[in-house]
Amino acid sequence: HGQCVNSTTTPGSKVCNCTDGFRGPTCEIEGCPGTPIADCAGSSHGLCDKLTLTCKCESGWSGPGCTIPVCPGNCSGRGFCDGDNFNP
Repeated sequence: HGQCVNSTTTPGSKVCNCTDGFRGPTCEIEGCPGTPIADCAGSSHGLCDKLTLTCKCESGWSGPGCTIPVCPGNCSGRGFCDGDNFNP
């Protein structure tokens, strides 16, 4: 359920690049998009729809795993939205 690729953090090692709907160290966990260890529910900003394997994000959050903050007015085009310092 994925592809073996060269690691970008550990030279000489390989990691799995999982296809949509799978995660985990060897792409063995079926579920919504998210991190290797948690789906969108693990981001605390969305819920996983188990039928469609998609995340339903809370207001103020977007992206496949509900990890991208949506700032008011897109920061007026003068910056970027920082999820660590902004809580929609």
